Amino acid sequence: MMKKLIARYLNKKFPNETYTPIGSGRKSSAFRTDSGKIIRFKSLWRGTYQKEAKILRFIRQNGGIECEYPTIEAFTMFPFAFSVHNDFGGDVARQDLNLDELAPEVHKEFICKLTKSLIDLQEVGKKPNARKIIKRKKLLFLRQIRYFFFLLQKKSIFWKWLKLQRAYAKKRPPLVLTHNDLHFRNIIVDDDFNLVGLIDFENILFRPFEYNLRILNHPIRDSIIDYWEQTGIEVDKTVLCFYRVESLLSRMIKPSNRKIRPLLFRELDEVLDEFILSQG
Repeated sequence: MMKKLIARYLNKKFPNETYTPIGSGRKSSAFRTDSGKIIRFKSLWRGTYQKEAKILRFIRQNGGIECEYPTIEAFTMFPFAFSVHNDFGGDVARQDLNLDELAPEVHKEFICKLTKSLIDLQEVGKKPNARKIIKRKKLLFLRQIRYFFFLLQKKSIFWKWLKLQRAYAKKRPPLVLTHNDLHFRNIIVDDDFNLVGLIDFENILFRPFEYNLRILNHPIRDSIIDYWEQTGIEVDKTVLCFYRVESLLSRMIKPSNRKIRPLLFRELDEVLDEFILSQG
């Protein structure tokens, strides 16, 4: 029923088009048209794409970033929200990518372009009215309380987590504009793994720049850290560990992730041990 309703809406908006599914996430689905458009949709109760359109327009007006990124048209047809942008080619990067498969020059160029794009995004965040456009409230205190009670069942992890909380509280890292959902499904590459573009700017935030790295896999994260340090940007390992732990905990407290919770606990313990070792 839903598929028929969506097809009817799209045939009305884009007559004589054919659609190829290109993937779906937790909240939305997307497909490519034969005329070179990418169309996403989600339930209207999950919000519209108007905010993302405004954010992307602001980024473009204030210098843009190194790689491609969409200029979207947002519209609603009850009970769905849609966004449309021109296809800039490529496909989402593979989640299971082994960097050893890549030629060294390809790996270097990918990391260089991705890192420059993140630095460009930081610069856009310094522009007037950036915070007004991107401002987003988060109930961090209430979230920390949820993490506190959740981790009480794992005493060994709980005390490490408290130590990390105290160490992070002493930090005053500068806040920059960061991509809130930087993982391989939002990184577009071509067949040779050249970085084409980034997508999903709906929830970008002002956070320390280490926040960009919290959900990237280990080899990519280390490569970006090395590049940053070569360009004079020092990465604070305490801040990075804090946001990696935050990301893992946010996944662990969801009932839908109950089956993979033991794996998440193991990864959480490894991150906390990494932090403890860094403290000497």
